[in-house]
Amino acid sequence: MASSLPSSNITSVFCLASNAVSGANNVLLELTHKLNDLGQTVQLFSPFAEITDNSIGASTLKAESFEAGLQRDHDFMFLTKPFMMPLALRQARKGKTALFALDHEPFDDPGIQSALSLPIPIIATSKYVQHAIGKTCGKETYYMPLPLDHDRFRPLDRTQRPDLIRVLMVGDYLIPLKGMIDGFAAVQKLSLQMNVQLVLITQQERQRQLLDQFDYPVEFHHRPKSEEIPSIYNSCDVLLCTSWHENFPLPPLEAFACGIPVVSTRNFGVNDYAIDGENCLLAETKNSDDLFEKLHRLLTDKDLANRLVSRALVKSKEYNWQATIDGFLACQQRIRSLSQPHPLSENAMQRVLSALELSGQYTPDTVRKHCHQLYNALRSVCSAISRDNARDDRLLDELKRIRDDLKTYQAQPGTLYYKSVKRRYDLCQLMIGVWDDAASLRLSARMGVE
Repeated sequence: MASSLPSSNITSVFCLASNAVSGANNVLLELTHKLNDLGQTVQLFSPFAEITDNSIGASTLKAESFEAGLQRDHDFMFLTKPFMMPLALRQARKGKTALFALDHEPFDDPGIQSALSLPIPIIATSKYVQHAIGKTCGKETYYMPLPLDHDRFRPLDRTQRPDLIRVLMVGDYLIPLKGMIDGFAAVQKLSLQMNVQLVLITQQERQRQLLDQFDYPVEFHHRPKSEEIPSIYNSCDVLLCTSWHENFPLPPLEAFACGIPVVSTRNFGVNDYAIDGENCLLAETKNSDDLFEKLHRLLTDKDLANRLVSRALVKSKEYNWQATIDGFLACQQRIRSLSQPHPLSENAMQRVLSALELSGQYTPDTVRKHCHQLYNALRSVCSAISRDNARDDRLLDELKRIRDDLKTYQAQPGTLYYKSVKRRYDLCQLMIGVWDDAASLRLSARMGVE
């Protein structure tokens, strides 16, 4: 290994914000596996969702709250979201704490800036993130390149139909920042000139009907097994990446390694490895016409496609697990040499957390639990009215209580929970307003049950 840090007798915990199937979490799960093979002891921890993937052999840290998990003794604690930083600095620990900057963050947001400016070292996983944090926070970061598994993502023998163009897209189509609606519209334009099929790999399955507005067929892969994904890539003619912002998008790089030509938006993070006209074609974000033009150009110029694929394969070799492990161990070595920061005062911590909450980056556990209690209470009232056609005054009093409690969470539209709270607050107001109209009341109550 490039780093002089000994691998054995080192204990670490990776603090995950969710157990979602995502590129970032998958990288950390595999990194945990490889560090365990090196002799380090790594645990996974998420106080927000149970970690169900334990096939990698890593143990999971059990704790009732994030703060309780932080109190455990480890040599290193690696956080994965900025809101964890003030909580981690709340108390002194023997071990060293660092942040993995894995996901896209609005780096110009005051809440994010206040968290990233705290005296916790940051490991960036793209050159774009390094630049963004340095520009907005004036803070130096360490760098660990993200890996590509070349044993999985490689060119495979495939049977292609000359009469059908298969366009691959990867991601959650309900997240606006993924820009997938732009891509769907670009494929629609392409379908007017070619026989096109959209191939979709996604962790999402809700609102699939939004695809019904388009004229082309869709091959839908909902959370396919990891061993199936390379074959899906290799069955396609082009990968289309449409994100507006990415720290380091993995699907285009995975397509590079599979020998699949790529059209991507200029989403910042892609610039770590993508060169327009050299190994892919880049389009402007939020521009379905430009996406269509680039797709059409690539698919109608075989020489261009072959040239891009050849150079993309070479570029993909620069990203591999050996480089990632070496980079991680080097970061560990540098972080271990840093002096321990002083604990953050309660007032200072609350200021940072409040800024994060107001900008939609963090929801206090007490707020989350109280909102769920109110949502369940409202559902019970709606069920009673729908089921029993009841207009008991006690139900009306309960409805007013729920409404008044929900109102306390509507002061700041930027919070994560604002839209969810407002929807239920408006329903309470509607039901109270039509309380004397039995038919309208029952109709409104059904909305709260569905």
